[in-house]
Amino acid sequence: MKSTPLGYLFTFLAFSVFAIQDGLSKHLGETHSPVQVAMVRYWAFVAFALFLAMRSSGGLSVAVNTKRPFLQVLRGLILFLQILISIVAFTQVGLAQSQAIFAAGPIFVALLSMPILGEKVGWRRWTAILFGLVGVVIMLAPSGDGFNSYIWLPLICAVLGAIYGIATRLVSRDDQPSTSFFYLAIVGFIGS
Repeated sequence: MKSTPLGYLFTFLAFSVFAIQDGLSKHLGETHSPVQVAMVRYWAFVAFALFLAMRSSGGLSVAVNTKRPFLQVLRGLILFLQILISIVAFTQVGLAQSQAIFAAGPIFVALLSMPILGEKVGWRRWTAILFGLVGVVIMLAPSGDGFNSYIWLPLICAVLGAIYGIATRLVSRDDQPSTSFFYLAIVGFIGS
């Protein structure tokens, strides 16, 4: 697959949308309930998901059809819970530190992919995982100097994100991306 300027543009736009969304969530989370903030996010998400589903080949009926309904709903609930916790983390821990800890997600994906997906991990990856976990501990700063008791919230989000990522990999074996996207939006919308 070749990289194209259009691909770079869409990647930049996606990261920009997520950054703006997180910044707005932090701002709104200071004066509103995390559920209210998530609800507004999901209004936009479900509108976009329905628009894409109706435009895809086969339309909405293809997007609704899943071979893994339990796992699709579980993914939606995990993402919804992660969003709620992240909004609290943004307001209590701070956006920058929360995002830094969220970056530990791939470490947890690697750890969980062994027992859940049956993947093999060699010594190089184990070394990287070990150093990554040490880095997470350093970011958490458990020395007690100004320790914020909410610091565990972004760590929980990183673990939930890893579980969500592995569940996504599992459903992608049987369902189309449009189906997964549709269920994420609908489950979160109903949850909020």
